Amino acid sequence: MEEKGIVYRLGWVLYWAFCIMAGLAALLAGTGIIASIAGAMDQDEAAISFWLGLGVFAFMVWLMGRAIRYVLAGD
Repeated sequence: MEEKGIVYRLGWVLYWAFCIMAGLAALLAGTGIIASIAGAMDQDEAAISFWLGLGVFAFMVWLMGRAIRYVLAGD
């Protein structure tokens, strides 16, 4: 059986770190969108665009983590 090196483990650690950051950003974006739609916050078009942009940012963070895992761990 082949030993997994430190670079492999680093790839997985960074992937999970990026997943946590993306999850927190997505949670914040979802909460902001729901609050804006429900009327608890300003329903300004700029505010909703900000929350949607934060959701896109969360997706991009997750993709970066996935790319790092692919490069370092080969998965």
